[in-house]
Amino acid sequence: MADVLPFRSFRFDMNRYSHAQLARLLSYPYDGIEQDSQEDLQGDSFSLEALDALARVRIAPTRHYPTAHVQENNYTQTRRRIMDWLAEGVLKIDDQPMLYIYHQTFFSPHGEKLTRQGMIARVQLEDYENKVVLPHERTLSAPKVDRLNLMKATEANLSQVFMLYDDPEHCINAMLEDVIQSSSPLLEITTEDGILHQLWGSSNEVLAGAVSDFFSSRQLLIADGHHRYETALAYRDFRCEMDCPSSADGDDEHNAPYNYIMTLLVNMHDPGLLVLPTHRVVHDVEDFDAQELLGALERSPFFEVTPLDVTGEMSVVDRGLEWLKACEQAGEERPSFVLCSRYFDVPVLVSFTGSESSAIFTNDTPEPVRALDVTILHEGILDDILGIDREAQAAKTNLRYKKHLEEALLELELPDTQLVILMNATPVEQINRVCQSGGKMPQKSTYFYPKILSGLMICPL
Repeated sequence: MADVLPFRSFRFDMNRYSHAQLARLLSYPYDGIEQDSQEDLQGDSFSLEALDALARVRIAPTRHYPTAHVQENNYTQTRRRIMDWLAEGVLKIDDQPMLYIYHQTFFSPHGEKLTRQGMIARVQLEDYENKVVLPHERTLSAPKVDRLNLMKATEANLSQVFMLYDDPEHCINAMLEDVIQSSSPLLEITTEDGILHQLWGSSNEVLAGAVSDFFSSRQLLIADGHHRYETALAYRDFRCEMDCPSSADGDDEHNAPYNYIMTLLVNMHDPGLLVLPTHRVVHDVEDFDAQELLGALERSPFFEVTPLDVTGEMSVVDRGLEWLKACEQAGEERPSFVLCSRYFDVPVLVSFTGSESSAIFTNDTPEPVRALDVTILHEGILDDILGIDREAQAAKTNLRYKKHLEEALLELELPDTQLVILMNATPVEQINRVCQSGGKMPQKSTYFYPKILSGLMICPL
């Protein structure tokens, strides 16, 4: 099964900077990147945008490397800046291979304080058909082409793929607890979003062996980073074709660094594992008719429609919270979501009353995928009623995705917005069942919060 190993990383020299500088060094660079693009690039674009953000704290001089091709310029600048930082001591190389323990402490939307515990290691790449690493979302080709070009230029993993493993007894966290109790963190900062990040490292070979033994009988589920993982598979194949590992390194093809990917591993039973919903915004659908949509839902044998309203004076966000509360309560019994539109008198709660054999599903949709709120929405309403087919959904032709309630509700004010759909989160148990079935969820079905901090480390290949 899974092959999990320590590695030597490139990390920023934490002794050179103040707490505030470190927080800026390691925060994802939101400035100048549109929200949807931020979500798509999170963890994958530690390149021009991220490096320019890091350069703002003047840890290295900004240089310009002219070239005839703009995209090639971005990739080569990324590589050269990393090389500059290594030469200048901005980045340092760990002396020994290490396993890294990564904790993120944060507050849930309901105000609960949580700590998500994870371990960063190298994981051997496996083709999906081997059933060792399991995906749950479809990917697009264009982002993978860009990321492959970046990987070829830098010869490194610049961010982690986020994977889940099944450990109901919490064996791994128990093994790692000794490291936490007996050593000081390599990093301990609070970023501008209020999240506390702590990083420990261990070069203990006995621990590494115990961890490796544990994962040798486990499957891994990709939680976030499908494009990164598939890009790494393509890079592995590229390297296998182009060159052979040096005999001086003592590596055969199986153990070559490019046959692995830097990964954050989190127990799917971790009490700090939080999945949040991603809300949908429908726009620019030709011949959209809100009343016809409501009528189709009310006539359908597969849906129940309940008007929602909130009495008293309330802000838009507070009203939205009440609508979401009703959605969550209904979701405990059956798949549900809330449709909002300026063309409706009030928002409506839509609950699925059909079964997994209902006619709304395409023949190639596996049974565990049919149980998902997002599948019922995408196949039964967006496709069947509004005519936004799978290709248009993938291309985001008529869809925008919003992770925050306030952002979603503000979309109602935009002239091109026809419908805002408030969603419930997809439970981890459902994600696991989908992965085991070999099925794929619609895009943006899961939002694991918080995101992994960019800039923690670089894994050379």
